[in-house]
Amino acid sequence: MAFAVQTRNDSTIAALQANRVVASLAVSAKLTGGRSTLDHLSEGGGYRIKFPDPARGLEAVIVNTGGGLLGGDRLSIAATAGAGADLMVTTQSAEKIYRAVSAASTIDVRLTVEAGATLHWLPQEAILFGGARLTRRIDAEMAEDAELVIAEAATFGRLAMGEVLGAGLLADRWRIRRGGRLAFAEDVRLDGDLSALLDRPALGGGARAAGTIVVLAPDAESRLDRARELIGTAAGAGASAWNGRLVVRMLGADPAALRATMEQTIAGLTGREKPRFW
Repeated sequence: MAFAVQTRNDSTIAALQANRVVASLAVSAKLTGGRSTLDHLSEGGGYRIKFPDPARGLEAVIVNTGGGLLGGDRLSIAATAGAGADLMVTTQSAEKIYRAVSAASTIDVRLTVEAGATLHWLPQEAILFGGARLTRRIDAEMAEDAELVIAEAATFGRLAMGEVLGAGLLADRWRIRRGGRLAFAEDVRLDGDLSALLDRPALGGGARAAGTIVVLAPDAESRLDRARELIGTAAGAGASAWNGRLVVRMLGADPAALRATMEQTIAGLTGREKPRFW
């Protein structure tokens, strides 16, 4: 008995790439009568922003109606907190990054925090499936007296299914400018056999989840002791502060435990409830 083996040639790959999602979101907040209110909203490409509970303040929840990102999908997000305004941006669920045929999934985030404003960028974690390739860039511009909190986490593989990641990519680039000057810069690139890379003692030590919290605010350094208290004795977690910024990093073998530590740390450092859908 003969079986036909279907292969993906160049024309098939080109057709798949041509059918990829190109999505964009933009949201901005303004201060009106002492309250933060919506100033501008635009949506496209299968992504939406909802505001489910006005009693919690201006909490923008990003919804991916497509359920995840495939290789070649591109998502652009812009969030702005106008002068004196307070805006939180989060997601309805974890962002699933599926296997890429060729091109990586791309996420570009632009954050703007004007004078006296507060912007908290708190999406749920990205889950990288086997063969996933993700390129993400976060660019932020903030005023000297503004507050910006960014929290990002990643889970490597569907661990409950016993998935072991092979070849994949996570390329992360952050640039934050305060008062027009570079205040924070970071590049992370894991390219190759992701599970093997994370098993290396000097890289992940067997970790399958990672998280970073960055706080830039006039009083950021004074929150260091509180940050260390919140992370407690969690393995693979540490915090440091300098020149008006605070950075908390976490690595762990258990994504659920890392998520719980991130939740309590974010709530404790910001003095507000965790996002509604976390």
